[in-house]
Amino acid sequence: MYVEFDSLGATLAGDVFEPEDYNGAAIVLCHGFGTDRTELYDLAESLHSEGFLVLAYDGRAHGGSGGTFRIDDMVEDVHAARRFLEDHYDVDRTGVFGHSLGGYLAVRAAVETEGFDATVSWATPISIREVLKDLQWNFEYMDWFVENYAESLHYPSYYRKMRIDDMGAFLGELYDRDQTRITETVSRPGAPQSTFIHGELDRVVGNRHAGEIGGALGNKGELVMEAGAGHSCLPTHTEPPFYLPEPDRPEARRRIIDTVVDRFKRYLTGG
Repeated sequence: MYVEFDSLGATLAGDVFEPEDYNGAAIVLCHGFGTDRTELYDLAESLHSEGFLVLAYDGRAHGGSGGTFRIDDMVEDVHAARRFLEDHYDVDRTGVFGHSLGGYLAVRAAVETEGFDATVSWATPISIREVLKDLQWNFEYMDWFVENYAESLHYPSYYRKMRIDDMGAFLGELYDRDQTRITETVSRPGAPQSTFIHGELDRVVGNRHAGEIGGALGNKGELVMEAGAGHSCLPTHTEPPFYLPEPDRPEARRRIIDTVVDRFKRYLTGG
């Protein structure tokens, strides 16, 4: 069912998957950078079939959602999605899942502000800046350029399913030297139960991110390394459509989806 909800002046678009045999637990799904909510439809269907109420939404400035790309605002948007479910349905416990950028947002939301009872994420980076540092051979030059010249870049642009209102402000968000690092948040007191999933073949968010997050996590959560899995396990991940129905879904993605469902059943329903 298509829904809209407001957060910090932006209207966000999403779909609610209402189960016939509801188990009392709700899940918010956060997609990755430049994609949209369809990236996680397969996970939404699997959770829905297990009795979970699910909201998959387009992130701020992505897909059908409004607003401007601001990372801290996007963290608050995760809670706006949670509140929408709690305001419209009888919810006992709530979890959040995120992939890649969505994992970064989901973990920050769950750890920094009360409201979520569990978080499961896949390909979660230490920060967006750290991903750029790994991927860009000219990172130091780009970092210098953004610091000195980004404020003069006021043109709009697009990247896949994402709208960029002001290129300079957008680059400033990505390269922000004060960007919150997941390694600084995961061990905070009161953090909810958590599982971090990482594909061993991930070439976007490299294994060092999983290693450093796992080291910071200690005994406050779980790190699952998935052999044979890449960043999304979707051959169409770089271009829409992002959703692959069965039987076209890669086996590695099936395994990760099964792990996500298993952990939410364990954390939220005692299953």
